[in-house]
Amino acid sequence: MAPEVIKVVTKNLKNNFANASSLHFLGQQARATLEESRQKIADCLNCRPINLVFTSGGTEGNNLAINGVLERLTQTGWSPKKIHLITSRLEHSSILEVFHKWEKLGAEVTYLPVLKNGLIDTKDLRQALRPNTVLVSLAFANSEIGVIQPIKYLAKEIRHARKENKIKVADDELKFPYFHVDASQSQWLLGTNTNDLGADLIVFDGQKMLGPKGVGVVFLRSGVKIASQILGGGQEQGRRAGTENVPLIAGLAQAFVLAEKSRQKIAPEILKVQKYFFQQLKKKFPKTMINGDLESRLPNNVNFSVPGMNTDFVVFQLAEAGIICSTKSACEQKEIGSNVVKQIETVSGQAQSTLRFTFGPEFSKKEVDRLIDLLRTKIIWEKI
Repeated sequence: MAPEVIKVVTKNLKNNFANASSLHFLGQQARATLEESRQKIADCLNCRPINLVFTSGGTEGNNLAINGVLERLTQTGWSPKKIHLITSRLEHSSILEVFHKWEKLGAEVTYLPVLKNGLIDTKDLRQALRPNTVLVSLAFANSEIGVIQPIKYLAKEIRHARKENKIKVADDELKFPYFHVDASQSQWLLGTNTNDLGADLIVFDGQKMLGPKGVGVVFLRSGVKIASQILGGGQEQGRRAGTENVPLIAGLAQAFVLAEKSRQKIAPEILKVQKYFFQQLKKKFPKTMINGDLESRLPNNVNFSVPGMNTDFVVFQLAEAGIICSTKSACEQKEIGSNVVKQIETVSGQAQSTLRFTFGPEFSKKEVDRLIDLLRTKIIWEKI
């Protein structure tokens, strides 16, 4: 967490313990902080506060968005067997597992093909859309290979399909298909203007933007209604029951504000370090394979493969030297290798031999040099 976020969270842990739904003055104090935080985030996203639902993070947010839309649809009499959904196999497990669930219930899912650089072609989405397509779900930026999808152009295809469509649940709701975007990885360095992006449901995660773990927020465009996934109270306009975690929400709002203020300065500096990292990597280890597009990519992401190398062992060796990296998403521990890299694999073993580095505002070229030197001297690289 950013120091400013820690300060806000700590202050509210000490002074704002009351339930924001309580009528006494401490409850109303918590309510005021909650709604002030909601307004701050709405200002950053260029939306109305009522369009925001607080959650426990990205995984719950994605579940709420997808299940919420589809369960509301089935509650009106739709059979899952009449539903068509679109996503890609690059998505986070909190999306793919939900789609697998609906497949088992009878829904048909189209998994969009992915180019070898990790990008989705808009024409493939155009061809996949059908009259009974009710939801398209894609990430703004991939959590493993950092690839930034052309969301605005994909959203344009969906809006065009919506104009031709007549399907909606009620008169005051948007016509299908809806567009759900997981923006958990992108908010810190890319930012999101909800009007420009064009998505109908957008998920954010505090821990991915120098904010706290265990808190997130979902943007729901006006006219999008969902079935709550947590029952038991009327919080969040009846869309997500449970006492709001005011200290973490205040910290999340602070993270949004910090990102908005510092993004234009920090992102170009981090991009310079990333480009230097790739240059040194290819110079010192020419046989390494960079995973994902080099241009349409988060500036703080480096992901490469060394086919044949035991990268799990490398992770442990680097950790001993104080350098933290990973081989795949921490949410995919049951998978053998990276599911994401499997989708763009060109060489056998590429997905089983990946290393992923993500870095923050304090990461420098000097630290890149130290890392490259460590890889050369401490780790066996005969295969490259």
